Amino acid sequence: MGDVAYDKVMFPFREWELMAGHYVADTIHYWPWKYTNCATQEGFREHFSGGVKDRIGSSAMSFLTKELHDANSMADKNPIYKMCRPEQKFEINGGFAIAIFGLIPPSRKDVEESGGGVCRFLYLQAEPRSLAATDIVVHSWVRDDEGEKDIDDVVELRYGQHPAGKQYERLPSSLSNWSIGFKSMKAAYKLLKRTPIFVERSRSSMVKVRREFNFDRIVFARSDYTLKSVISIYDCDTESEVCLGFGDGKFPVIIISVQPALQRFFNSAFQNDTRDWSDSVGGDGGDGDGGKGGGGAGKYEAVRKVFEKAFNLSVKVLCTLC
Repeated sequence: MGDVAYDKVMFPFREWELMAGHYVADTIHYWPWKYTNCATQEGFREHFSGGVKDRIGSSAMSFLTKELHDANSMADKNPIYKMCRPEQKFEINGGFAIAIFGLIPPSRKDVEESGGGVCRFLYLQAEPRSLAATDIVVHSWVRDDEGEKDIDDVVELRYGQHPAGKQYERLPSSLSNWSIGFKSMKAAYKLLKRTPIFVERSRSSMVKVRREFNFDRIVFARSDYTLKSVISIYDCDTESEVCLGFGDGKFPVIIISVQPALQRFFNSAFQNDTRDWSDSVGGDGGDGDGGKGGGGAGKYEAVRKVFEKAFNLSVKVLCTLC
């Protein structure tokens, strides 16, 4: 910590990039004697204590480290707090979002069970698993108004927090699972970019650090499938790969990526490339080898290739029974 200046008011660090500015750690505040009267007049303003700069001037305020962190060391790496308690393994910046999508109109039971799987195996992330989803949105197919009314209350309650955005849409006819899944993912992604949290963080990021706000990860999970194992999304290197998880031999039940790659995906020829596929994994009867019955890991090869082309990234299969 070579930036220690005992003649200045000091805070451990600024908070995350999207909060850069006067938003500071609320745990350690150092006040030299000549500024203690300012501390008394300011009072303890928690994360907003950096506003004292308006009273004492920028040259009289400093930080123990120039890095940006979260004040909660269980939610982000933290070299200062590491001296006294465990820290998060991963560098967390924008947090992560969960986008629920589907292939069919889910029943109440489907939503309850898929929501339970999300809460048990997906809602908390990182290592230790203490980081909750920043945002959750739900896009769901329904057959009619009654179908929407039947599931709306459980959609509100079963995914770990109230969805920041939700949309019910009539199930299109004469489309394969691949087109339906793609359309539902795209609709959920549009919802995510309109939530209050996303809009405010985007505005704040442009004002304070002059760049677009991005979640660390966005994970898509199906409302018609119940997860059976822990999904560690921060193990997915989204700069170089898109991560898929399978479960019922159909459209992936888990897709993990980031905004720039997702934009490429939604603008790709994915729907055209899978237009003639059957509903099972890989098309051609589900074995992914042109119907030759190769089976085994090879049955996911066709899916891997089409996602690799659409995302322009390598594909990592996290699990075949997620």
